[in-house]
Amino acid sequence: MSVTEVIAVQRLDHFVNRISLALAVLAGSALVAIAVIIMLEVTMRALSIPLIGASEVVRVTFVASVYLAFAHLITQDREIRVDVLRGFFPAPVERLIEVLASLVTLAFFAMIFWFSVERLQDNWARGVYLEGRLLIPMWIPWGTIMIGTLMSVVAAALAIIRKLAHRV
Repeated sequence: MSVTEVIAVQRLDHFVNRISLALAVLAGSALVAIAVIIMLEVTMRALSIPLIGASEVVRVTFVASVYLAFAHLITQDREIRVDVLRGFFPAPVERLIEVLASLVTLAFFAMIFWFSVERLQDNWARGVYLEGRLLIPMWIPWGTIMIGTLMSVVAAALAIIRKLAHRV
């Protein structure tokens, strides 16, 4: 890579790291919100006061907490790995395996992204709502899936570029 390309990749990498960190903070906040909602629901139930819509909000928030965190895991190189064979191969072969694993990650998130775009468009067009009393539009969870998987695709592509440039 030329110096200009390296600088461009570094800037994009920095930008994606910041966005993925922001999404991870949102994902963590979603988990905190889930805990608060559950505590509220238990407290309200003890007082015989129903907390309407808690289960719907928890479901949507849980989806957000999962998908918004993936890109940060990829940018931090924290994907689940099987390290049993690590060290048995020469460095170039290990780097090739790392690149192939990142390609599988990219393909996986690209498929989910493509599916989520279709589902989001369909749910938006048909006005589909989550079952429950709050009638949360289904495009909201599909939108968080789409955003999270898109950032994961970008993060995986950058990981591949880094690994191919010998910066594993």
